[in-house]
Amino acid sequence: MSKITSYLSANFSKSFFTIITPFFIIVSLVYFVRISIMTSKIQMSFLELVTLYLYFTPSILFYTIPFSFVASLAITLTRQSQDNELPALYSLGIRSSNIMRYFLVLSVLFSSLLFALSFFAIPASKQEYKTFLAEKRAEAKLNINSGSLGQRFGDYYIFVEDKNNTKLNEVVIYSKKGEGKEQIFAAKSGEVKQDQKPYSLVLNNGYGYTYNKDKLMQVNYKSLSVFDNTKIGNYTLDSIIEYWKKAQKFKGILEDAIFFLFVSLIPFSSLYLIAAFTMIHSRYEANISFLVIFVITLFYYTIASVIKESNSIIFTLVLSLLLAIVGRIVFERKVARFF
Repeated sequence: MSKITSYLSANFSKSFFTIITPFFIIVSLVYFVRISIMTSKIQMSFLELVTLYLYFTPSILFYTIPFSFVASLAITLTRQSQDNELPALYSLGIRSSNIMRYFLVLSVLFSSLLFALSFFAIPASKQEYKTFLAEKRAEAKLNINSGSLGQRFGDYYIFVEDKNNTKLNEVVIYSKKGEGKEQIFAAKSGEVKQDQKPYSLVLNNGYGYTYNKDKLMQVNYKSLSVFDNTKIGNYTLDSIIEYWKKAQKFKGILEDAIFFLFVSLIPFSSLYLIAAFTMIHSRYEANISFLVIFVITLFYYTIASVIKESNSIIFTLVLSLLLAIVGRIVFERKVARFF
């Protein structure tokens, strides 16, 4: 039986990697488009682009593995049936239910992998991504260009005649503090301080005016610090347990949990249903593997999209189990009683 298991494993692996590789690349391209849109607003190095892509990798794997499993299982069983390899095993006294034991173990392993991706890797990478994006947006506000109008630092508009890294020359900043209250400051030189938060702009050897409807005030200074107190996002990294505890308060997180759970169980719950229509007798039954792949995938993802509104983890588990039982019953009546 070990040789048969190795043979089944080799055939399934060949089909699986043939399917998941192009599918993974296609989904990756979609995420690359998202990353490219970000780079039009935020400057990033090549290493940061790679880091950003790695944050998306768990999601890419999660959405490509279930379809790849369904497709590779259907194609493997159909091909072996049409090549009379499965009938040869039947003639040796090996029942179809015995063959399915290997695929049952495989489906449990795939469901476990999807569960780990969706409930551990994706929440962690999602939080890391939000933190990374918030930091890059904060840094983007510090990318002050010389000779450009309309740039902002905190609550101030800023104009710089010349710039060398964080060193600035001939700086003018302007702010309007409500109706009739305005401030303008000029300095010979300045520097952006990025080593602490909130970020600050230090102006040296300058003067400024603050005025309203009643009076005008002038000030001369040797050093003036302006702080960027605007909030871009307050993201804290929660532990996995703390993250999923938020499902009690936030409906979106609960819906994600239900969707992730149901999709993670697709390899296990759809196993026998796929086998029921792809373990065929080539002389009497036609090859409908592509139809099976389309129907099964559409069916399960439609259910996943609908039941996330149920707000019930128990219902999701029960439904997945019922689908697995129905698949087993169909398999027993259509395949197992003959082979």
